[in-house]
Amino acid sequence: MKWLRSVVAVVLALLLSISIVSLIEGVGHNVFPPSEEVREVMRPIGEMTDMGEKIVAVRAEMARPEVREKFLRQPFTVFVPPLFSWVLAGMMGSWAAGLIARRQAKTHGWVAGGLFLFATLANLLSLPHPIWVWVVTLTLVPTAIFLGGSLAEVRLGEADGPPSRLDDQLDASAKAV
Repeated sequence: MKWLRSVVAVVLALLLSISIVSLIEGVGHNVFPPSEEVREVMRPIGEMTDMGEKIVAVRAEMARPEVREKFLRQPFTVFVPPLFSWVLAGMMGSWAAGLIARRQAKTHGWVAGGLFLFATLANLLSLPHPIWVWVVTLTLVPTAIFLGGSLAEVRLGEADGPPSRLDDQLDASAKAV
């Protein structure tokens, strides 16, 4: 049943990552709203109720060069909350996957993180983003995923390497008692 724990760990980690992104982007879009030009383009799409229609409408709008230019001319602040959310969600999701699995923390963290990175790339491809957003995302999100899996490994005591000074101090205090 170890495989079941592994699957649950990855699924829960992805749910955590999605929740973090949704929360931070939701707050971020209220604090740093898109320009009026972009809101004007997206307003009719937001009023649609059928998700399939929305997807078709967004793709049609993004195919128009003038709409793509409006998206790319967004202020810097519009892109900061999504970037922050992707980095934090990548790290926390990979960390959670490792802790929930309780074994091979780094591997579980990287699997969950890899799936999250795939979703992030899908997001980048679905809407126009400036090149600097691509560079920052493709640099920081994998780094955060690596860090999250590694932190889970350290937290569970699976990490290889010499013991830290804290370990030596704890061992010494345990012997004294």
